[in-house]
Amino acid sequence: MTTRVAYRRVGTTEVMTENASLRALALVCSLKPSPAPSSSDEIAREVLDALAGHGVTGEVVRVVDHDVKPGVEVDMGEGDEWPAIREQLMAADVLVVATPPGSVT
Repeated sequence: MTTRVAYRRVGTTEVMTENASLRALALVCSLKPSPAPSSSDEIAREVLDALAGHGVTGEVVRVVDHDVKPGVEVDMGEGDEWPAIREQLMAADVLVVATPPGSVT
């Protein structure tokens, strides 16, 4: 099982204080809403399956299925579903961002 180790500094030495399983979040940035097939969704799930083999738990959020408002604030107001997704992102130890092929150069 993969573990996360937390450290605290004691003088000039770092001391292990705890360990816990790692959590992964896959943000799927497909343009196709569920339940349409998506290669981005498929690859994100393959990555999470591989991480699971190392004890990492994970979940997929298909962003297009949520009402994420455009803007640069943490919460763009009424109906914005980004704050809930952001909470999941901030709680994750591993972030996987899956995009359509050719969208990242």
